[in-house]
Amino acid sequence: MSKEKQNQSCFFVTPIGQTGSQDRKRADDVLKHVLRPALGDGFKIVRADEVDDPGTITGDIVARLYNSDLVVADLTGTNPNVMYEAGIRHSFSKPIVQICQTGETLPFDLADERTIFFDVASLDEVSEAKERIEKAARRALDARPFRSPVVRALEFDTLFSDATKTPLSRNLIEKLDDLSNTLDEVKSDVAYLETSVAHMEISVETPELSVLNELAEFLSKFDYIGPSEVRDLARAAKEIVQKHKNKTD
Repeated sequence: MSKEKQNQSCFFVTPIGQTGSQDRKRADDVLKHVLRPALGDGFKIVRADEVDDPGTITGDIVARLYNSDLVVADLTGTNPNVMYEAGIRHSFSKPIVQICQTGETLPFDLADERTIFFDVASLDEVSEAKERIEKAARRALDARPFRSPVVRALEFDTLFSDATKTPLSRNLIEKLDDLSNTLDEVKSDVAYLETSVAHMEISVETPELSVLNELAEFLSKFDYIGPSEVRDLARAAKEIVQKHKNKTD
């Protein structure tokens, strides 16, 4: 996370369960091994049981669902309270990242929303999930504005409610909406990549200077290409950064 994103608030919505239960173990494991490594440098993460009794929806929890910069909701097990709290956050149309245990099926009204699936017992999946959660959080916060499924549904309803107009088909509107989201994600990736390069500390003696020159050449091309080519360049540039990181570790 960049410095301007530090010290933001993140409310972790998850099944809690009693001490020693499977729900509590997962909640502890996800917080310790996934969220804190992924977001801990930029966010102060608070879990529901740290502010109130598990299993209750209180004014404090609703206030955190509204005021927190980010909400991460673990939809594993389709816990009713978690679903309700995620719905409240959606109604506020504020940034939220959804996660879930690999292999689970979400209800139809959430199945189309971007959700990060991973098995907390798999080191490989946890490693990938940390990167995806960090990127999803950044994209959600960078969205101008963030548009929840509730807001998108209301926009569709408004669009199709006026019989005096000839609306575009719902399918086309949804595709345009997906395209807009994809372009926002690409822009966020490029901005993050440029920030990462700007903050790299390299000594004069470092043998990887040519790698950075190569990366700078990639970045210089971003001003002359269209959206369809940005993703490929971003991926290539990311590989250069990773190669440099591997050599310096």
